[in-house]
Amino acid sequence: MTLKAKIFAKFANLYFSRMSSEERIVRLGLNTSPNKISDIVVMPASEFYVRHLTKNLNVKSFGYTWRSKNPDYSLISSGIGAPSAAFYIEILRRANVKVIVRVDFAGSINPSLKSGDFFVPIRAVNADGTSKIYDPESKESYPDDGLKNLIKETLMKLNVPYKEGVIYSHDAIFKEDAEFIKQLKQNDIDAIDMETAVLYTLGKQFNIKTCSLLIISNSAEEGFEKEISTVTAEFFDALDLSVKIIPEIIKAIRHAGL
Repeated sequence: MTLKAKIFAKFANLYFSRMSSEERIVRLGLNTSPNKISDIVVMPASEFYVRHLTKNLNVKSFGYTWRSKNPDYSLISSGIGAPSAAFYIEILRRANVKVIVRVDFAGSINPSLKSGDFFVPIRAVNADGTSKIYDPESKESYPDDGLKNLIKETLMKLNVPYKEGVIYSHDAIFKEDAEFIKQLKQNDIDAIDMETAVLYTLGKQFNIKTCSLLIISNSAEEGFEKEISTVTAEFFDALDLSVKIIPEIIKAIRHAGL
């Protein structure tokens, strides 16, 4: 054991000894204090979308988070996949977050869902491993009704078309072959992603209001590798439109007092 290591350990322990266990977890996970995090969080997953939002929204960075003043909300990435999303949701509940709106992408299973469409999952199939650990008996999860309806109402007021339906959340995007997609269609699945089910599951357990608003990236018909081989202009239009939609949703949440 080196003297340098002993000194670092001493000061680190002194620093953390002045905090509650909840604050320590928040600082370790997000490199900021709980009071820098709003009670409403917008949570994208992909780094590409995080960069797009932080570039185009009026937000200021605090550690690994960003915050808007007017309207007041925080932007925090969930990372890719259910385990990463659960990790950050665990942190956010310790920062007393009350609302999480997931914004990101989903692959289409239903042919009526096209690239660039906005999609509100009103039910999620819990096919990921993390949701099953938190709730072994549950095969599906749901958004908060009030938040879901508020998001839909906001989209209608903005004259933004959207579709709603069932999403399948799982862990292995590279296993989305034609036979797998065929089985999902037979079970009336509309779209597929990796994080919505765990968001809804933990939202219920932690008393956090949650809902996803997703942009359809492309069809999952031919599997993930072919799915990402082309990108449409409609998809990029939806990205830009989402920058305008998000603040309006937050304003509606504030007005409703959720």
